[in-house]
Amino acid sequence: MKNNIFKIRSINYAAILCLFSLSSIALSQNVDTDYQKTNMEVSQSDLHKINSSSNSSSNSNFNQASNINIPQKANPISQFLNNLKNRYGAKIIKNAANEQELYENTKNKYGTSDERTLSSLNNYAVSIQKNGKVKTSIPLFEQALKQSIQDNGMQNLKTLNIMNNYANALLDMGALQDAAGYFDKVRKGKIELLGLSHSDTLTSTNNYANALQALGKYSEALGLLKGVIKWRTEIAGERDEETLYALSNYANALESVGKIKESLPYYTKVLEIRKQVLGENHQDTFISYNNYGYILQKLGKYAEAQAQFEQALKIKNIIGYEHPLYLEFRNNYAVNMESLGESKKVLAVYEEILKKRLEVSGENHPDTLIAYNNYAAALRNNKMFDEAVPFYEKSFKLGQDVLGSSHPQTLIYLENYIAGLKAAGYTADYENYQHKLDKMKADVAVYAGIDSNLFNNMPNLILRNNKPKNLALASKGKKSFTAKNKNILIKDNKAQTKNNKPTLSIS
Repeated sequence: MKNNIFKIRSINYAAILCLFSLSSIALSQNVDTDYQKTNMEVSQSDLHKINSSSNSSSNSNFNQASNINIPQKANPISQFLNNLKNRYGAKIIKNAANEQELYENTKNKYGTSDERTLSSLNNYAVSIQKNGKVKTSIPLFEQALKQSIQDNGMQNLKTLNIMNNYANALLDMGALQDAAGYFDKVRKGKIELLGLSHSDTLTSTNNYANALQALGKYSEALGLLKGVIKWRTEIAGERDEETLYALSNYANALESVGKIKESLPYYTKVLEIRKQVLGENHQDTFISYNNYGYILQKLGKYAEAQAQFEQALKIKNIIGYEHPLYLEFRNNYAVNMESLGESKKVLAVYEEILKKRLEVSGENHPDTLIAYNNYAAALRNNKMFDEAVPFYEKSFKLGQDVLGSSHPQTLIYLENYIAGLKAAGYTADYENYQHKLDKMKADVAVYAGIDSNLFNNMPNLILRNNKPKNLALASKGKKSFTAKNKNILIKDNKAQTKNNKPTLSIS
């Protein structure tokens, strides 16, 4: 096995597996929820079921006994980890708690079959997913989708939006083939109800293209994204927000198939237009700085990239130091610092990111797992091999609990853990886990619905994350859908503005 270190910035198993990254999608819709309904019968088998049971996560410290014999050496961050241990896994995002309370109150007042309860259930599932608890969100989405099909029929906008969110959760869980199938159903349903050039249809087309990239079907994805750009430009013009998201996504797709130089003009164009239209201090402009820096880094222009990343970090002035998006930018900045030969300086940055992830999101969050992995890689790059092993182990074992053993991201964590064991000289353990890795590759390929050969083409350094987002369903007063979603998937990041997927926020 190659002695590779995988640096992960944000989690999106889809991008992780197929190594693609998307920059942004936007959704803006205002549609009557009583739109055309049909009495289409749908069999129970039409709804994909996956195992949503989750193992209880460990809240142990790094030095707790594990399956391997790790020397008990002093760890440079053990003190702050001890101070934070009581917070591990206990952080609940306020919005998720509010949505749960709202759902329970609505259900008690109106009953489980009421449209308002359905909308609240969807919003609750979305908030849970955004909190990193994807496994928990799956049965909630399934419940909402079944109810909507029963009440509204399959060819209904609310049903399709909930299906979109369910597909996104499946994508997060690593069930790539199933996710793509549902995204395609949503796209075809929107075409039938709204037409090919409707804004919502174009967003659904973008989501389907993202899933195709995750499956390695790049040519098909590029063709769809090109069509989205054509329609967006004709409808709203080149400088429209939605058109810029489409251009950004297309640039990401080009880069993901190795056409890095061809993608550069698109990144440059999006950045320049956003600076002109939105100004230097807008969140989307900062995201474009980050994306432009990323592509410069890919071209080996590390000094130029660093200037762009530094510009992107100024986003802290509008969102603060603890916002997930700022932490994403910090991570990209740190990776580029390593490319400039600043391995010692960057160690403190990764340590800070890990500490903030633990404080803000808790231990059992996908982004925190990435922070563990990246801190381990930084330790290893500084030849602190024994110190790195417990952090690699932590990311892998928590990955099994949080994401599941069949998730592609967990596979990445295991591969990194094996590389860490090998570097530290734990030969027997390295060989034992290597056998486990080979079996997991086959299992994950079957679960995700992909060719296992994709695992042989992983890069040595960076894994990128992207994910389409949830559609926001909102129904108030006149029962209208409103959704504003920006799937701004930063290169090598799951960075997002407002929402990270077309999210259905119903109320």
